[in-house]
Amino acid sequence: MAYDEVLADRIRAYAAASDDATEMKMFGGIGWMLRGHVYAGVTRSSLMIPVGKDGFDDALARGAKPLHMGARQMAGFVTVDDPTDEQLAEWIGASIARIAALPPKPPKAPKARKAGAKEQDA
Repeated sequence: MAYDEVLADRIRAYAAASDDATEMKMFGGIGWMLRGHVYAGVTRSSLMIPVGKDGFDDALARGAKPLHMGARQMAGFVTVDDPTDEQLAEWIGASIARIAALPPKPPKAPKARKAGAKEQDA
């Protein structure tokens, strides 16, 4: 599944400027993270925003739609179709503020090696 490169470029204009902000491919699209938490993404041609379970109903009232991955609805995530620049600024700004209030996520432990995997010579 491809994602909208034009929308991704537009989102980059509002991306968090921080040493602990990253951009990475995820969910068949691309996502932006701050301190280990996703704060925005592109799925197909829509903006994806985490709003949390407590902000979900308010986000729907503002015109967002629930995010679905296949048949599963992703709790606390919404999408916004064809966002204007003003909407991008509002949604991403609010998401960054929400994420900034959370403690950083600890780094994930490295995956365990499969049994029988060959050692690389150093």
